[in-house]
Amino acid sequence: MKIIAFPLYEHAAVLRPAAEPRAQTGEIPFAGLGIDLLCPQAFEATWNGGPTAEDVEIHSTADASQGFVRSGGEGRLTFHPGVQFKTESDQILWARGPIDQPKEGLAPLETMVDSSVLPCTLTLSWRFTRPGCSVRFEAGEPFCTVLPYPKSGLQEVALEVVRPDDEDAFAWELQRMIDAPALAAVFERLGAAAAESATSPEKLAALDLDEIPFPPPFHVIPPPRALPAERMEKLFRGDYPARISVILPATNESVLLRRTVEQFEATLPPDSEIVVIDNGSTDGCADFLVEEPRETVQLIRTSEPLGVAAARNRGLAQARGEIVVFSDAHMDLPEGWWQPIADTLNRPEVGVVGPGIGVMGKPDRRAGFGQRDRKSVV
Repeated sequence: MKIIAFPLYEHAAVLRPAAEPRAQTGEIPFAGLGIDLLCPQAFEATWNGGPTAEDVEIHSTADASQGFVRSGGEGRLTFHPGVQFKTESDQILWARGPIDQPKEGLAPLETMVDSSVLPCTLTLSWRFTRPGCSVRFEAGEPFCTVLPYPKSGLQEVALEVVRPDDEDAFAWELQRMIDAPALAAVFERLGAAAAESATSPEKLAALDLDEIPFPPPFHVIPPPRALPAERMEKLFRGDYPARISVILPATNESVLLRRTVEQFEATLPPDSEIVVIDNGSTDGCADFLVEEPRETVQLIRTSEPLGVAAARNRGLAQARGEIVVFSDAHMDLPEGWWQPIADTLNRPEVGVVGPGIGVMGKPDRRAGFGQRDRKSVV
C-alpha cells in the first residue's frame, strides 16, 4: 500500500511515519500503517466559549499569512497542512488525531476523504471541550495521523436487534458464536495459559487463609509517600459540597462495617463524607449508625439485598463529593491513602483509579489488583 504526498508550499506540514503506540492485549500492530503530520510552527489558542470564529484567539510568532491553523465557529481549530494526498484505487484516507497523544481541553474530529482518483487536500479540525482553556502545539508536534482505509470497509451497515423475549434468536446467535473457529482458538489459548499458571494443592495449602481469625487482627499499614505541598494544594478544585464521597455497600458485615467506617472517618480529608448502604442485612451490622448518628456518615437501608452494583448506584445518587470512592465494607486503611488517588485523577488522561488490594489481617501479603480474597485492605 502506497500513499503519495504533494507538499504545496515551503511551510507545509512536515510528514513522518506514525509512531507505534504502547502495545495493548489484542491490538493490531500499528507500525508502518500511518503517517503523522507535524506542526510547521508553534502556536497557542484560547476559546472564550462564544459561537463565532472570532471567539477563538490564536497566537503565533510565525507569519500569519501562512494560515496553517485557523479559528472556526463553536470552538474549532482547523489545521490546513498544505499537502495533497493520492492513494491507490481501492483505498481512501482516514484522518484523525495522533495515536495515544491526547490534548487536555481539545478533541480531534475525524474525517475521511476519497483521494483514490485525484489528489486531495485534507483539513483536520479540533474542538475545544470547555471554554476558558488555552492549548499549545509545539513546532514538530503531530496534530494529525493519516491512515489508508479500504473502500470495501465503507459498505452499508445492517443492524439486527435480538430482543430479550426472542429465545430462539438468542439460542441461534449463541450457538453461532460457539461454533465459530475464532472462539475455539480463544478458548485454546486460555486453556494453555491456565495450565501454565495452575496453582498446585501445595501452594494453596501454603496460603493458610483458614488461619485468619475473625475479626482479622488490625495492623498499622505504612502510608504512601507524601506529596509535595504544591501538589497537595491542587488535589481538589473545591467546586463540590464534599471533597471525597466513600460509597460503602454492606450485607451482613458484622463488626467489620464499624471498623471500616471508623477508619475512613480517621483518614479522610476534611469536608468528606461516607455513604453506607445497609444492603438488606439481617445481622444488625449498621445499627451502630442509628444508635450513634455521625455528621459525616449517611445511612441508607434497604429491605432486601439489591446486589452490589445497584447498592453502589443507590449510594452514588446521594454522593456529593468531587471524587467518588467505591469500597468494600471490610477494609483496613493507611493514613493518606486518598492522596495518590486524587493526585493521579488530576492527570488529564485519567478518569478512573484502582488501588492495590491486599488481604485483611495479612499485611505481609503482596497487594494485587482485581483479586478476590476473603477480606481486604487498601
